Amino acid sequence: MKSSFPILLLALCEPARAIALGGVIPRLKQEIPHARITLVTTTLSAELFQDETAIDELLAFDGAIFKLKSLGALAELSRRPWGLLVDVGPSMVSRMIRSKTRFVVNPNEAAGPLRQICQALALQDVDVVPRLAVSDSRIGKAQALLDSGRLTAPFLVMAPGATWMGRRWPTERFAVLATRLMREDGPFANHNLLIVGAEADRDTAVALSMATPRVQVMEMAGKLDLLTTCAVLKKAAAFVGNDEIWLRLAAAAGIATFGLYGPSDEADAPPGPNMHAIRGPRSLAEIRAGDPKLKQSACHMLDLTIDSVFDAVDTLTARPKPEPGIIEDKDEAPVVLDDDPVTPVPTTPLAQTGMSPVRSDHDNDSIKEPGVSDTVMEDVPVTRRARTSKTEAAREPAHAEKL
Repeated sequence: MKSSFPILLLALCEPARAIALGGVIPRLKQEIPHARITLVTTTLSAELFQDETAIDELLAFDGAIFKLKSLGALAELSRRPWGLLVDVGPSMVSRMIRSKTRFVVNPNEAAGPLRQICQALALQDVDVVPRLAVSDSRIGKAQALLDSGRLTAPFLVMAPGATWMGRRWPTERFAVLATRLMREDGPFANHNLLIVGAEADRDTAVALSMATPRVQVMEMAGKLDLLTTCAVLKKAAAFVGNDEIWLRLAAAAGIATFGLYGPSDEADAPPGPNMHAIRGPRSLAEIRAGDPKLKQSACHMLDLTIDSVFDAVDTLTARPKPEPGIIEDKDEAPVVLDDDPVTPVPTTPLAQTGMSPVRSDHDNDSIKEPGVSDTVMEDVPVTRRARTSKTEAAREPAHAEKL
């Protein structure tokens, strides 16, 4: 019987970087069946791996790594014999631990953590696409949350928040984009909308929910832990959001993911066929020329227009094929072909009928402000019903052309 091969994975970093290990861990277990994997990470990042059965030991550190309690745990790790050490952080901790083979991710390399790990360990990218293990019980919990908010499939997910305003696409543009994507001739026609994010994103999420009048909306910013969010995303049709942890959770959920990029590098985006990076006319280098340290209190996403994002999503989204025998026209109802000729019914001009022309839904339309919405109860997802009329046209804010 072979002795176990000890592998130490260090991810003392934010969840956005630690999530790269989600696809690596099961692949290592597949390549080395007798491997014993120990993951050392932060408490917040540890949430991502709660359901991963390939991890034999999960250790989480809070606060400064050099506190007395943490040093004791690290000293214990340093006394163990390790066959492989991978440091995603990277951190100085890996220097204190001996291992036969080690690899430290370079944060300055264009390729992100996942690609670097794949290259170092000779793993094919296609076999290590982003993923997170989610238990059946967690998937059931996710469905119960959706049911409690009365959000039915199919639905689109958006995450309008960002930890730094420099990479936060304007909320008003998210609202217009959502309306265009989900109108009758859009790529996500008849879809509902789910809004996710952190507690700090609540105001932005509520503003988006109030500004999207056509569909049923469920706002869950700050309501879910990271892994449960991933479970909910698995049930979605697609995701659109800024370069934040929610984008990486969507990629790990395996759904179509559209990331909006400006002052961040799309080369660091999660690999895989479902990930699509959308950037404005300026490159990252051009943005850095005006903000070298990327710390200015200014939005660097204003040159990314609504039209360019919509066109990219529309082009990359497969539309359902019409049923045989039906010709679809976006202005008229589907016409069922028949062998028998049909005599057209003559029409009468409106001027002769005494009827007034029908006004467009675009007239006198505007984005609703958060302050005029219904009362939102604390700790209860915000949900709004869609209009019941199937013939009512999709409404789009009147000032959309100015955004």
